Amino acid sequence: MKNRIAVILLFLSFNSFAQFANEQIIIQNAGNSTVSIFDCTGRVVETFSGAGDHTKINVTNLQNGIYFVSIADGNKLLNEKFIKQ
Repeated sequence: MKNRIAVILLFLSFNSFAQFANEQIIIQNAGNSTVSIFDCTGRVVETFSGAGDHTKINVTNLQNGIYFVSIADGNKLLNEKFIKQ
């Protein structure tokens, strides 16, 4: 299977990202955002504070399925889903 990496590009309006990943999610231009990953039941499985300008989140430990990424920075909030393969 080809390696897939979901990439999140954050700017003032929070752009969305590719929705398939099997190794990592890359968050760019997130600044001091708080990043949380939720499973499909709403349970928080990972949380990262101060994501920085280029953050790689390893998702190999997650079981295959649908997950949601929540990125909060001040009054901005992005919620997107990705599929772990």
